[in-house]
Amino acid sequence: MKGLELLFDAMLGDVFTVETGYETYPNLIFMGFLEENADVTLACFTGKEIEQGPVFFDINVPSNQVKKV
Repeated sequence: MKGLELLFDAMLGDVFTVETGYETYPNLIFMGFLEENADVTLACFTGKEIEQGPVFFDINVPSNQVKKV
């Protein structure tokens, strides 16, 4: 994930935009990391708008990019 260092320095509740190869997700609130198994760690976000539920991104996917809002 490009920009991953921003998440390591982030505080819970900081707002980011995440771009994948398929879609851009604006105004996501960082909720921390979730270790799915020994090989997969996910960055967890929730939407700023109430309709959005939790969104997870694999931090090992090099095409994903996170940007601080």
